[in-house]
Amino acid sequence: MRTGPWAQLLALLLVEGLGLYFFIQGFFPYKRVIPGFATPDDTQGSYDHYATGPLVNASSSVPTPYDRLVVMVVDALRYDFAFSAQASAMAFTQQLITSRRALAYIARATPPTVTMPCLKAITTGSTPNFLDAVLNIAENDPTASLATQDNWLWQFQHRRGKRMVLYGDDTWLRLFPDTFTRHDGTSSFYVSDTVEVDNNVTRHLAEEMKSTDWDVMILHYLGLDHVGHLDGPRSPLMAPKQREMDQVVEYLYTELLRSDRERMAKDPHAGPTLFVLLGDHGMNDGGNHGGNSVGETSPALVFMSSAFDGGIPKPEGTQPDDLTVYDGIPLIPIQGIIHQVDLVPTLSLLFNTPIPKNSVGTVLPDLIAAWPLSQQVQALRANAHQILDIVKFNYPQFMAYEEEWLSRDVPCDSLESSSTDPVSLERIQCYYTRATFYSTLDESAGLSRALDYYKWLIQYTSASLSRSFSSYNVPKMMWGLLGLGVALLGLWVSLGRTTQVSQAHLRNTAGSSRESESTQFVPSIATDPVGLPEARGYSGWFPSWLGTTMLVTYVIAMFGTSFVEDEQYYWYWWLSTLLFVQLFLDLQGCLAYHPAHWKRMGYSLPQLVLWRLAQQWNPAGMQLSVMLDVRSYLQHQSYGLEWFICVFTLVLICVGQTAVFWGKKGRASLAAGAVPFGQATVTVMTTSYMALLTVLHKWWVQTAITDTPLPYGVAWLYHYVAPFDPVHSMPRLVYCLYVALFLAYGGYIGMGARKQNRTVTPLLSRLALALKVWLHTTTVVLVLLNRLLNAGLFAVFYIIYVVQKCDQSRRALSRSEHPSATDQKPPVSVATSYQRIPSWVLHILATVVSFYCFGYSNTLSTIDLGNGYTGVTSYNVVLVGILTFVSNWSGPIFWGLAFTVLLLQRVIPHTPCNDTFQKNTDGISDPAVAANAVRRQLWNTIWRWVFLQAFALFVVSLVVVIQRRHLFIWSVFSPKYLYQVAWSGFSLLLSVGGWGILCLGLTVLFPTSSELAPVG
Repeated sequence: MRTGPWAQLLALLLVEGLGLYFFIQGFFPYKRVIPGFATPDDTQGSYDHYATGPLVNASSSVPTPYDRLVVMVVDALRYDFAFSAQASAMAFTQQLITSRRALAYIARATPPTVTMPCLKAITTGSTPNFLDAVLNIAENDPTASLATQDNWLWQFQHRRGKRMVLYGDDTWLRLFPDTFTRHDGTSSFYVSDTVEVDNNVTRHLAEEMKSTDWDVMILHYLGLDHVGHLDGPRSPLMAPKQREMDQVVEYLYTELLRSDRERMAKDPHAGPTLFVLLGDHGMNDGGNHGGNSVGETSPALVFMSSAFDGGIPKPEGTQPDDLTVYDGIPLIPIQGIIHQVDLVPTLSLLFNTPIPKNSVGTVLPDLIAAWPLSQQVQALRANAHQILDIVKFNYPQFMAYEEEWLSRDVPCDSLESSSTDPVSLERIQCYYTRATFYSTLDESAGLSRALDYYKWLIQYTSASLSRSFSSYNVPKMMWGLLGLGVALLGLWVSLGRTTQVSQAHLRNTAGSSRESESTQFVPSIATDPVGLPEARGYSGWFPSWLGTTMLVTYVIAMFGTSFVEDEQYYWYWWLSTLLFVQLFLDLQGCLAYHPAHWKRMGYSLPQLVLWRLAQQWNPAGMQLSVMLDVRSYLQHQSYGLEWFICVFTLVLICVGQTAVFWGKKGRASLAAGAVPFGQATVTVMTTSYMALLTVLHKWWVQTAITDTPLPYGVAWLYHYVAPFDPVHSMPRLVYCLYVALFLAYGGYIGMGARKQNRTVTPLLSRLALALKVWLHTTTVVLVLLNRLLNAGLFAVFYIIYVVQKCDQSRRALSRSEHPSATDQKPPVSVATSYQRIPSWVLHILATVVSFYCFGYSNTLSTIDLGNGYTGVTSYNVVLVGILTFVSNWSGPIFWGLAFTVLLLQRVIPHTPCNDTFQKNTDGISDPAVAANAVRRQLWNTIWRWVFLQAFALFVVSLVVVIQRRHLFIWSVFSPKYLYQVAWSGFSLLLSVGGWGILCLGLTVLFPTSSELAPVG
């Protein structure tokens, strides 16, 4: 192989990488914020020099009702966990709410609903930046700090001299360095721990309740979120964890009442403590979060205080404005729905500190309802001035006060924004001018009107500004899109040249002028040339119109939010359709040859059925989530069927590993001494032991969740067969055994390469054997890194793989019955040839479909973090990141390996690993031709994968450019873009990093002879 094509491929990938870099720089910029920190003078603003009256300089009249603050964050405290009338286990909290001694809300969070963006929202009052979802996992990222951005913690500390303590999630320490006088942080990413992570917080409470040297205490409990990640919201651990949190609330509430009474008895000027219970985000029905579903964006928020102990001045019982049903779930009566950012101005005004400069929140009227009307107006006026500063910062030409709105008889809410800008400056100006005018009237009616106009002003401005914070660097996006387009065009041209060379070589090698397997498209991507003659009676069927239709429909689908959210249906439909077409082609082939060939249909029909089963294994996205799926059935049955399926899957893998050595062809290698008997035995035993450790680990974790005793037989296994720590040591041992086998068979291949004559047959046969071993051991590791209920998917995938392997073997047998063109037999006419969908097309679809079969989709909430900590005792961003990626991309990893095995099996001789070369399954009797065929097959596959990933990345980039003003750009299209980048990384790792290295290795060991056409 010449180095030219490789240099060309790497150059195009470099251009694509640069384009992606610039595009991400433009699409995910850090949000533009007002620098500096608010001062008390900022609440006056510079807007009221037009107005006169007694209220203009009345900021000193705003009270300071509270002295101390306790914020208890329960990670992923979904609204129904606290407020459900039937399912919540937080009885004490509900008692406070129903007795009107607490104010309860559903605090809507803005996607991405992960911890760091949500904490930024509840401390700065600004809407989250989507890129924060990525930075959320980088514990040492310096950009995560809020040390230079205005927030209520800074205001409390520097304007009011508040002393703060923190216990819990160490994300607070990253966001607010040098803020807390005492702290004990816990990593939020070690999700396998649901007990100690909360005990580490609670153990400090008794001491802190006795202490008087703090003014603000922040507690961040992580256990409930970890329960969700591990086993979902319906986990047996969920209700006990809710009760545990409720007991903490009861303890804190009781102690704060006692402390407040003692402090206020000693100091008449002392104020009570405000106790805030809230969730940073919610969780979906899978226990994850990050997306925009109702469960993820609806955490609970509760205000408690000794000031409310006598009851909030509101009648007992349900009131007309109370919220009692939300998303179809009955709730205890609560105040209603607010925005998460509303907490920031509310806390600032309750403690009489300046509102952070970038806050878009609205002060909660319920918490200032007991104030005199003039003080309420003053509080809303301060909120209005702060939010108008943001308008002025983004629109420098804006003038808040315009006297003509006092004379114009036009309702302010009739003034609409433009199609390009969600903010109507005229509407804001109208609200503010009238609010200011009424606030100067020294009468109750005027103040009431001013209060209404300030509310409308703040609510509208907050909502419109939140929608407008999508500032893009369009020039960078365009440069990035240009780079992606140039790379795609270059790959398209190079792919055409590569295919032409392969087709020319195919004709020369075959000695035939046979046409290519199928009509070309984009260009010749539908062909399946491998540098060797196809068997007589077979031809690929993938016409240009079908390939073009797939690409065009993909482009169209990416413009629809519903198609993006449920992209799996696109891939499900195409895979099922092509398998059905294959079934039809099989039937056509049977009729063309002889009815006795009906057995050919026995390979396509099982695949169609098994893929349908795999697609229905997990809940199917958002549109059809109510449909019955296998996982839901396994969750609700009590017969232990999920354990039977898990054990069956691992036994099936072990049997397959055994068949590699003791099957018909494997026994021949053993008999010839090419594979030592001890090596085969150790490999099978090691794989079986890995499978046993996997089952024991999962059993231990599951029994720890359900608190069930171990049966005697299982306990014996733990004591004598696997006397290790089941939680950490067993998975680590599985990893070690996997790496040992991987290295051992790498050396086994190297021994074949070191033979003096470098005979092709031993090396290729050793390579095929090693790949089969790696496929089985990798599958065991993938089962370990997935949830118990998903273990059966690997059994389905493996059976499909076996069916495809048998189909390949059957075609090899057919080749022996119908000799190829090289045997000088009359060619079979194209009209009667047995047509098939090219295998690479089905395998690309299988790779993508397998990802969605595990229940994943284009939303961050479906990322499964729980299995990324299997065998890990402390958080390590690299190790956990690798395990999380492998866990979530298990299906594609399996099919990437399976495709490699099946791809090489076509051209690698199925004879003992000795120096005798026999004709292989594709009828090749020349070892040099076989080596070149392997390289050519790999080379063409690499180009196809790289081209298709570049096409998908370019299309999605184009879509987000066009849809950048769409309402769902951050909740739908941005997560899709991140997933597409991850898919591109996986595709390049598999094709260039896997097949490319293999191809280069074969080139170095077996240079292409002069009579063979160059690959690429």
